[in-house]
Amino acid sequence: MAYGRTYYLAWSIHIYSIFIMKILLNIIGILIFFINRYNRRTKKTVAFSIKFWLQDNWHEMATIILLDIALMCLLFNPETEINFDDLFSKLPFGLKLPADLLMSFLLGLGLSSLFYSIFKRKLKDAKG
Repeated sequence: MAYGRTYYLAWSIHIYSIFIMKILLNIIGILIFFINRYNRRTKKTVAFSIKFWLQDNWHEMATIILLDIALMCLLFNPETEINFDDLFSKLPFGLKLPADLLMSFLLGLGLSSLFYSIFKRKLKDAKG
């Protein structure tokens, strides 16, 4: 009886750690995008202020985070299969990555850029 509980506890910790890794990789991707965007700013004379930055970018960051959460829920549904074997088989060296963790990072990094450019274009169009 104790073996069953120990196995269940170990399995639960494993599932929880994978879930945390997915979230962390997504957040890291989002942060990399916004840090790069900050480095390419036009007014480099102004000192960094997290308060000003959040006030200036909260709507873009919130939109990106909510879209990433929605896509992660859809992509990491147990019925969804993600496989990069065909893509990686063309590389001259062997590479095998966990597809779900790779997708978490790519959602944070790549889709942040895509959603941000769409968001900025919509704002420009609205302002006229």
